[in-house]
Amino acid sequence: RGWAEKKFEVAVSINGQSHSKETHIIDLYSEDDGIAIEIEWNNKDTFYHRDLNNLALLHQFECIKCGILITKASDWK
Repeated sequence: RGWAEKKFEVAVSINGQSHSKETHIIDLYSEDDGIAIEIEWNNKDTFYHRDLNNLALLHQFECIKCGILITKASDWK
């Protein structure tokens, strides 16, 4: 249905020096809509922050229009 994994390469220039970095792989991405979905069912704080920062960075650079992070609450059994 048009959803696939996606990895972005982001580049910035600082004082004339270019720096590039690949982002964490997005679980589901729709090229048509610009929507990125990250699913981490048994998420830990470090992965949650990594995924949230990744989606924020991609949105800031207008690589995605919307980022959705799906996880479960810690008290769900």
